[in-house]
Amino acid sequence: MQTINEFLKQKKKLFIIGLMGGVASGKSTIGKIFETLGAQLIEADSMAHRILEYKRVKESIVKLWGDSLLIKGEIDRKALGKIVFSGEKGKKSPDLIKLEKIVHPILRRRIFQRLQKLSQKNHKIVVLDVALLWENGLKDICDILVFIDTPLSLRQQRAFQNRNWEESEVILREKFQEDIEIKKQAAHFIVPNKGNMAETLQTVHVVWSKIQEMI
Repeated sequence: MQTINEFLKQKKKLFIIGLMGGVASGKSTIGKIFETLGAQLIEADSMAHRILEYKRVKESIVKLWGDSLLIKGEIDRKALGKIVFSGEKGKKSPDLIKLEKIVHPILRRRIFQRLQKLSQKNHKIVVLDVALLWENGLKDICDILVFIDTPLSLRQQRAFQNRNWEESEVILREKFQEDIEIKKQAAHFIVPNKGNMAETLQTVHVVWSKIQEMI
């Protein structure tokens, strides 16, 4: 598997924007706004969902947790989430570690492959929408980090509406990620996403203009 240092040597002229924020903060929405402005968008969530459809991945998951996780031959992601997202704050459960060992190497490889193709096609600006950008060390390949600032109450509301999650699920999943405030402090830009889309759009456009000055 390619390392970050190996990728950086081949990065060429790519300018990579890394999106950060809490669970259900709206990173996908912000990524798509950047895409309309001309950036190439890499959405890790959709990649991860496709990876769960790989035969060898499904076989590995069923071997560990049983075929009750299969619904019409596909992995029940919600049921799998209930299994792996448990344990003490800041400490990954053994089940989560096992799942990450199955999925993350493949996901990381797919991300690097996509970046290499974009580099070969002379694309300049790429947005990385990766849920665990910080935790997986992918922040180190980014030229700038953009934090999506969304209140917890709004994130819980969106998670319920869009993912049918219980209110406690957002907090539960964030227990296994780096503290949001640390990510916010490390960001080069902060984009508010608090329900005022005009404000959000304006800020993204300002960030885009500054990026144009940087490249």
